[in-house]
Amino acid sequence: MAAPRFHLRSPVGLACLVVFLHYTGAYMRMPLLPLYASAGGAGTAQVGALMGTFMVMAAAAALPGGVLADRFGRRRLILVGVGISTAASLALPLGNGIVFLAAVLAVAGWAMAALSPAVMAYIGEAGGPGHAGRAYGWYTTALYAGMTLGPACGGLAADLLGFRVAFLTSGGVMLASLGLAARGLPERSAPGAAGGGPAMRLARVAANPLVLACWGAMFCFTFAWGVMLAFLPLYAQGIGLSRRAIGGLFAVQALANMGMRAPVGYLSDRLGVRAPFVTGGMVAFGAGVAAIPALQTPWALAAAIAVTGIAQGVGAVATGAALGEAIEPAARGAAMGGYSTALYAGIAAGALLAGPVIARAGFGAGFAVPAVLLVIGAAAFHRAAGRAGRARPLP
Repeated sequence: MAAPRFHLRSPVGLACLVVFLHYTGAYMRMPLLPLYASAGGAGTAQVGALMGTFMVMAAAAALPGGVLADRFGRRRLILVGVGISTAASLALPLGNGIVFLAAVLAVAGWAMAALSPAVMAYIGEAGGPGHAGRAYGWYTTALYAGMTLGPACGGLAADLLGFRVAFLTSGGVMLASLGLAARGLPERSAPGAAGGGPAMRLARVAANPLVLACWGAMFCFTFAWGVMLAFLPLYAQGIGLSRRAIGGLFAVQALANMGMRAPVGYLSDRLGVRAPFVTGGMVAFGAGVAAIPALQTPWALAAAIAVTGIAQGVGAVATGAALGEAIEPAARGAAMGGYSTALYAGIAAGALLAGPVIARAGFGAGFAVPAVLLVIGAAAFHRAAGRAGRARPLP
């Protein structure tokens, strides 16, 4: 079968453009929210609780959001998610009290939970049989590009025009994403009636060992990423790096991660395999993160962090493609919902669980925790993929 052409007018291209615009707008507000809440009188603990509200809500609602995408259609849930997220940004200028912001972030977290599994299921199905790797490669490239560009644009807008105008600009960018989705995305819903009820879909998903292995792999990847997000700045500061240099380390990770996504998607499609990319990415990520506390110079640290970015890009694309091929279309939204739950839960668990280890035993032990988890996860995924045999695309 000839490979489909992915361009901006194709369903995959349009969906990627929607994702890019949405995440650019959504991440414009992310670095501003702690400062905005603090200006309204929130203390450090309250700011942390506010940001945690978004993550917890997104993790809790992602699996139900995927089930709804199976029942009511991918496009409809994409429109709901983008629409609610847009409304959240447009509401932020109305106040910065702690209760108000908590409510807005809870709603924004639910919107993310509605969007993520629906758009992942849409992308996988629009890509066509045998081409899930390149479809997810372009999708995650668009997502990371938005997540990288958004904070820079938000900070610039707030610096020049103030918080409220920056939030309105964020909402305007997402409103453009909503308009594009409403006008351009054709519906590609899975047959709700043919898939049975939500309980039947969830039972099929839970009984599929390869689906569970993909969820586990994503949890391991994001657990390690959560540890790096929370504690890499502290380690780097401890060895004398400036704030600018610490920001540069995260830029290295983001660029290495983003740069691998589309090429790995194409390569895994051409080779017809996913598992070696998943397990190889997990082991390499584990090696990179374990090496961080042994390094004392900026260039050596940047090299290890580049390895983690490359490994995350390689493994995450292959995990998403393997998941899309492991389950029938009627339950694919639920499978992607579980994937999103694993993603958000992994970030939260990494930050929460590694902290006490670092406090008691130092950075070496703390960064060893995700490394060991990644190796164990790689072995578990290899075993599950071996039992399932070579993944075959589903129509």
